[in-house]
Amino acid sequence: MNQNSSWKKTEEVEINLLDLLQKLILQWKPILACAIVFACLLGGYKYMRDKGTAETADNSEFIKEIVLTDAEQKSVNTAIKLSEEIDGIEEYLKDSVLMNIDPYHKNRVVLLYSIDDATKKTKQKIVESYLNFLGSGRMLDYIIESDSEKWNMDKSYLAELFSAYQRSDNSYQIIMNDTTAETLIYIETTGKDAEMAKDLAAAVQDALKEYHSTVKESAGEHVLTLLSNEESVRADNDIVTRKHERNTTLASNLTTLKNLTDAFSEEQKAVYENAIKKEGEKQKKVVSAGISKKYILLGFIGGIFVYCCLYACWYLLRDTIKSMAELKDHYNFPFYGGIVLKKGAKGNGQDLSGSQKDAFEREKAQMMNRVRLACQKQGASMICLATDFSLNEQEKECLDSVSKQLKEWGINTVLGENISGNISVWDKLTEAGIVLMVYKIGTTTHQMIDEEMNFYLENDIAVIGAVALESK
Repeated sequence: MNQNSSWKKTEEVEINLLDLLQKLILQWKPILACAIVFACLLGGYKYMRDKGTAETADNSEFIKEIVLTDAEQKSVNTAIKLSEEIDGIEEYLKDSVLMNIDPYHKNRVVLLYSIDDATKKTKQKIVESYLNFLGSGRMLDYIIESDSEKWNMDKSYLAELFSAYQRSDNSYQIIMNDTTAETLIYIETTGKDAEMAKDLAAAVQDALKEYHSTVKESAGEHVLTLLSNEESVRADNDIVTRKHERNTTLASNLTTLKNLTDAFSEEQKAVYENAIKKEGEKQKKVVSAGISKKYILLGFIGGIFVYCCLYACWYLLRDTIKSMAELKDHYNFPFYGGIVLKKGAKGNGQDLSGSQKDAFEREKAQMMNRVRLACQKQGASMICLATDFSLNEQEKECLDSVSKQLKEWGINTVLGENISGNISVWDKLTEAGIVLMVYKIGTTTHQMIDEEMNFYLENDIAVIGAVALESK
C-alpha cells in the first residue's frame, strides 16, 4: 500500500437498494409513529377548519332578527334572482362545449340517412320516430353510456352538439333512384375539434343502429341506409349571435346587480349574502358533523411517505459505510467480516439465546479465525485494534472478548480508541507496529478511512486488514 489511494478498488460507491429497504423495514416503529402524528394533525386540521367555517357562517339567528320593509325585501329578492341568473350564465359560458368552439372555424360532420322499403302508410311514422329519438333524452343517455369518460358533460351541453332535420326545399333535394326528401334525414354533429365531431357522429350512428329494431317493431318494416358521411369546416353566425347575446345579458346583469347592492343598507346586505350562501353553509355543516376518515387515512399514508423520503435522503447523502458488503466491494485491504450487536444485549453475547446466540457465535468465530490466520501468515504476535469512533459499553465488551480470544492464540492486542482524534494512543500504534482497523457501520465514513490510511502509509504502519461492528 505505498501508492496514494491504493487501498481503494474504485472511487464510485454503488447504492445498495436492498440494504436501504432492509434498514427502512427496521425503522417500522418511527415510521408508525410519524404516520400516527400526521394522521392526527391532518384529521384535526380538517375537523377544526370545518368547525370554524360552520360557526362563522352560521348567522341565522342574527338574520331572523332583521325586519325589512316590503320595498327593501323586493330589492333583495331581485338581487338574489339576478345573482342566480349570473351564476347560470357564467357556468354555461365556461362549461358549454358549443360556447367554447371557434365560431369562424366550426368543425362539423353531416350524416345523410335514407329510409327505404317503407310503405306510404308507415313512412311518416318511421321518419318521426327517428327524429323524435334523435331529439330525446334516450339518445343522450345512449351516447353517454357508450363512453362515460369521453362524454362526461351535462346532457344539455351534449344536446347542443348535434341536430337532426329534413330539407323540404327542392333546391336541397338529393335524388338517388326514387328516394324523395320525405325519407331523408340529415344529422349534423360538431365539437371542440374535428376529432370530437367525428367521435360524436360515430356515437350517433351506433345509437341509430341500436334503435333501428325498435322502430321496425313499433312503426313498420324499412331499411335505414347511411348515404353519406361528410366532414367540413365553416363559420357559424348562430354561435356568434348566441355568444354575443349571453355576454351582453351577463354584463347588463352584473351592472344591475352592482347598482342594487351598492344601494343596500347593512341589513339588506346581510340578508342578501345569507341567501346566496345558504346552500353552501348547509353543506359545510354536514361536513363538520364528524372527523373525516379520508383525511386521517391521507395523513397516515402521507406520514409514511414523508418519513421514508427523508430517511432515504439521509441514507443516500451520508458518507458513512452503509453495509459490510460495501467495505468488501469498495476497498482493497482484507476484510475479515464483522459482528452484529443486538441493541440492549451484552457485547460478548452471553445473554443471547437460541438462533440469535448461534448467529452471534458463528459471525464472531468466522471473523476471529480469519484474523488469526492473517496474523500467523505475517508472523504478527501483537496488533493494535484501532477504531475511528468512541466505544460504548457494549462495543468495549465485544472487543475485550476479541482480545481475550486472540491472546489465547498467542496474539497480544492493544486498543486504540478513536485513533484519529486521540493523540495519546499513537504510542500504542508504534508499539504494536501492525493495525487491525475496526469500523462501525453507519458511523465510519469514507473520508475517515482515507485519512487513516494516509496516516498509516506516511508513518510506515502496516495494516493487516479490517473488521466491522454493526448495531441493530
